[in-house]
Amino acid sequence: MDIIIEVLGYLLRPSCLLLMLGGSALGTVFGAIPGLSGSMCIMLMLPITYSMEARMAIAFLMAVYIGGISGSCIGSILLGIPGANSSLATVYDGYAMTKKGECVRAMSAAIVANFLGTVPSVLVAAVASRALAKIAVKIGPWEYFSLGVCAIVLVISLSKGDLLKGFISAALGIACTCIGIAPVDGVHRFVYGNVYLMGGLSLTYVFMGIFATRNILLEYARKDPKKTSSPLRYLVSNGRRLT
Repeated sequence: MDIIIEVLGYLLRPSCLLLMLGGSALGTVFGAIPGLSGSMCIMLMLPITYSMEARMAIAFLMAVYIGGISGSCIGSILLGIPGANSSLATVYDGYAMTKKGECVRAMSAAIVANFLGTVPSVLVAAVASRALAKIAVKIGPWEYFSLGVCAIVLVISLSKGDLLKGFISAALGIACTCIGIAPVDGVHRFVYGNVYLMGGLSLTYVFMGIFATRNILLEYARKDPKKTSSPLRYLVSNGRRLT
């Protein structure tokens, strides 16, 4: 408990708070741009932390990561393109609300949900991280298999009643993750001698390609571009609603 109080006292210092505020804002900008993420922002900001104190550097990088994950909902809601894996479910409801002209309402709900989900989770992690670490090292093949089954069930539940579509999407996701070098025995799977496929496919870029290509094709396939319900056109014509 004394360690937790000491850490919280350090994090509440004005300099640390300002640094975390700047890191979260920077991560939000990166997360809002499709193709960029909080992880990429961490890699770019990592050299800056070499001259910082260890605790302040960790706080800054955590703020960048949380801002990137939270900011990825902006692209999902306004463009229908998920900026991160965690924002995939946001596309279904958020982008639909944007096409109805309710982008401000969707963004407000996403921001409030991100805040309510982040603050308690950070407090729980600060208190129970040591106990969770002892449990995490005991996770074996059966636990990983259970997590995979739960992921497949989650994908099917998001298919909105179309069970066949859910199974097909889950099968495509598994097929994409099988590309590359196997983590257990190092076997090359579905590489076909191509060096660029050895690292595997990032699901974030796969999702971006699928959703972005779909939206672009639908936009250009319309006969009358003036009657389209593109969120970008809506934001340009009704920009004052965002202020």
